[in-house]
Amino acid sequence: MSNGDVAVIGRDLTVHYGSHLPGGVTLGPDERLVVIPGNMLSAAKADIPDA
Repeated sequence: MSNGDVAVIGRDLTVHYGSHLPGGVTLGPDERLVVIPGNMLSAAKADIPDA
């Protein structure tokens, strides 16, 4: 995005996986746990800048 944020399209699995997060990891009230298929992330790799 123009401000440097990254937007993702994925499945909202907050309800399914939210209780299985590692200790100390929490979601804010305005956050969702989004799962991105590995093949989609691999396909997008060329468009993701190096940190």
